[in-house]
Amino acid sequence: MKRSIRAFMIILCCFFLSGCWSSKEMSDLAFVTAVGISKDKDENKYKVSLQVVNPGSVAGGQQASVQDAPVTIMSSTAFNPFEASRHVTSKMSRNLYYAHTNLIVIDEELARTKGLYELFDFIERSDQLRETATIVIAKGTSAENVIKNLTPIDRIPAVYVNKMLKNAEDNGGQNIKVTVDEVLQKITSQGREPIINGISIQGSAEEGSMQESIQGSDPKGKLEASGIAIFREGKLIDWVKGYNVHGILWTTNKVKDIVDSIDWENHKKAIALQTIRAKSKLDVKWKHGRPIILINIETEGNINGVNVSVDLRDPQVIQKIESLWEKQIEQEVMKTVKRAKKDKSDIFGFGRTIYEHSPKKWKELKDDWNVKGFTEVDVDVNVNAFIRRTGLRNQPFLSNPNR
Repeated sequence: MKRSIRAFMIILCCFFLSGCWSSKEMSDLAFVTAVGISKDKDENKYKVSLQVVNPGSVAGGQQASVQDAPVTIMSSTAFNPFEASRHVTSKMSRNLYYAHTNLIVIDEELARTKGLYELFDFIERSDQLRETATIVIAKGTSAENVIKNLTPIDRIPAVYVNKMLKNAEDNGGQNIKVTVDEVLQKITSQGREPIINGISIQGSAEEGSMQESIQGSDPKGKLEASGIAIFREGKLIDWVKGYNVHGILWTTNKVKDIVDSIDWENHKKAIALQTIRAKSKLDVKWKHGRPIILINIETEGNINGVNVSVDLRDPQVIQKIESLWEKQIEQEVMKTVKRAKKDKSDIFGFGRTIYEHSPKKWKELKDDWNVKGFTEVDVDVNVNAFIRRTGLRNQPFLSNPNR
């Protein structure tokens, strides 16, 4: 009796197994690795470009033939991005597959005019695009040109861009890798604006899209991480680049590896310092009913280079270097805050900090926060810097004329 019941239960379970009814053959799929969204010549239309992998040219990894382009670019236009992406299917022999899409490129002109809100409604609503995908702004060129540009070392351009941004963020502190999810969190919350890294093309965009470009030692068109795009109410309004990015990273707790050079007496940029650890925290205090934003920064670093005669064995010298470093970080932060206030864009999340600490008071300030509240808020920066190591040499060569 027990055996018959067991057999009946097994047979009954079979009716609830879905099997492989929705399976798709690999040979029927076109793997989309990057999506570029631009304005069409008709300003009411979007142009969506897809970077699709050519399986035969990358099947052998790095040893694959370089005669064939690793990706194909397919484009179409329509009145909304979703419709444009669907129109591409009429040009494909395979079904578009977005599970491996790890890069979304937005045209600079589109970001300035139409902004992010309409685009991100499409991106978030899509059940195919991943929120972990990296998002960038095509700076000084079109989104289509960026995803068309072929790259050396990593044959798939989308993979190359992701690795380049990660490397630039981890080493140098002048760029930042931003995901779709991070931007969504900022544009859907109060009191903070998004920032997105830019990608430009150094050289010829036309030649950079040709296979011959990467067959030589000096590609004709090179993708480069280029500045941080600043937004206000969803629209691109400014670019910050170079050392000005440091202030953003210090304030938003995104410092990983920054190299700073401080002045020593009459010598400019005499001592090079490398950050190895950093932690930043925003707080708020109230004075006469007005908020004061507190930026508390703690950092540790190493001395990586010295161009002056200085005794690094002297604790007082180390303390002075730490003090100068603290002052420089404070200046970098305040310079960036001043720039953001001029742009009327709370990219640091000061408003969000006020909301989290005092929701009732935030209600009184949230109207026109970027234009009025943010531009008038007082900011107090407190930096605590510590030199962890001075390197393998305590005494600079300049301190010993006899070497």
